[in-house]
Amino acid sequence: MIETREPEQAGGVRLDAGLAHTIISYLREAELLERGGILIGQRDEHGVTVSGAVFPPQLARAGNHCAFDVSGIDTTRQALSALSDPETKRIADTIVGWVHSHPSHGLYLSETDVRTLSEWVQLDEHAIAVVVDPFLRRPPDRQIAWWRGNQRGQHALFGHFGADALTLAQAACLAEAVHDSAVDNGRWDIVVPGCVISVFPQWVSSDPDPQQTAPEEPDGAEDSDRDDQWQT
Repeated sequence: MIETREPEQAGGVRLDAGLAHTIISYLREAELLERGGILIGQRDEHGVTVSGAVFPPQLARAGNHCAFDVSGIDTTRQALSALSDPETKRIADTIVGWVHSHPSHGLYLSETDVRTLSEWVQLDEHAIAVVVDPFLRRPPDRQIAWWRGNQRGQHALFGHFGADALTLAQAACLAEAVHDSAVDNGRWDIVVPGCVISVFPQWVSSDPDPQQTAPEEPDGAEDSDRDDQWQT
């Protein structure tokens, strides 16, 4: 069951409408394959404001699960710490949780999602989980829900929070920082209102052989039992 949180209540999740529309469109492009990523933003006495999302290379992609390497969280944290602009740091000063899609199968937390959220909470007691079903035949503000701890799922508060969402210029700075921090081979996507910036960090091999090439992205089925990934 998804509850509706009234705007005046503290402790909710705020999401700029433009950012929400872009996240929904981005996840819809994956069609019936799930995607998972990292939410960045800020926390205050009013709750959580999401300013953007970072999607690391996906280790597993299927209709009912996805996974990315846990190192993606450290990379994102390093990228955020490398940002020097005070306004950008105000808007996106922390990782607030994670997001993934449930294409055409609704807004809920699966057993795997519940376990993943509990692991996040062990590292950050205020972490949230956000689920998006971009194919629900509902208004956009009913295609996204969030959870914290043992609370029931709730819809985010949509609004015009552009001042609290990353701009294209700020996202470009973040993309450059991700490029400099990431060691994974694969595509990183930075999602902000109205724009998705894709980053392809250069894969660096420790093998001196100049003919050495980057490994192919692992097949999701072979990685389903790894301990170094967030599964959803």
